[in-house]
Order: sequence, then structure tokens, then C-alpha cells
Amino acid sequence: ELMKIIYSDPYEGVDKVLNDYRDELVAMKNNQQQPQLTNNGDAASGGNAVVDVSSSMALITSCSDLMSNLVLARSERLSNESTFLPPAHFIVARVLAAMIIIGYTIATVPIVDAQGNPPVASSAFFAVLCAVYLFFSTIISKCYYTMLV
Repeated sequence: ELMKIIYSDPYEGVDKVLNDYRDELVAMKNNQQQPQLTNNGDAASGGNAVVDVSSSMALITSCSDLMSNLVLARSERLSNESTFLPPAHFIVARVLAAMIIIGYTIATVPIVDAQGNPPVASSAFFAVLCAVYLFFSTIISKCYYTMLV
């Protein structure tokens, strides 16, 4: 969506049309001609109501302000979308961390000593794996839940 916006921005096209029309109105006003513009923007050819220059300028200004607000709202939305990770990332991180802990526990069971205690290095490594799992299950999940609110 971002590349589509960069290469063919519809708001930019509408803004260009508004600016061109505004320039035409200013040029007509500077030439001190009373523009005979109809309600569809063409020169008066009879039958259509004539639009005043000041009302046309006010309408163009209003439309330009709306376009600016739309561009700001769109950029804020795109910024918000790009800063958050999709929920699947959190689920995958939790599952992988749980699988590592379970797999390591299963692999450590055969190397316990006679009293059933695993080696010290294995215990330390298991503690690190548990810390990683807790990180993903608490801190990251808090980020995910605040994203939903």
C-alpha cells in the first residue's frame, strides 16, 4: 500500500486539480474580469447558474483543508500500522520459546546423575531459556494487549 501511495497518490492528483483551478480563478480576478463560471466549472454558455469567484475560492480552500486533513490522517494510520507487529509474531515467539524449553528438558533427562540432578551448566542454560520464555510471554504480550486498546 505504501508503494502504491508513493507512485500514484490520488490525493496528490486532487490537490493538483484544486491548485490549478485556484490559479485560474486568481488569474481571472487579477485581470479584473468577472469570470462567468458555471456550477460545473466551464465558461458560461447559458442555461447554467453563475458561480461567484469568492464562493469558488472559499470552496477550493475548504477542499484543500480537507485534503490536508485526509493526508495527515492517512499518514498517521500508516505510521500506526507500521509500528506494531502483527499478533502472529507474538504467538510464534511464545510457541518457539515453549518448544525450546520442552525440547531442552527432554534432551537433559538422560544426562542426570544418580540422584536425578542435571549438570550445573544444563541448569544455567535452562534458566536462561526460561527467562527468554518469560520475556516473550509477559513483556511482549503486554505490548500486544496495549496495541488492541
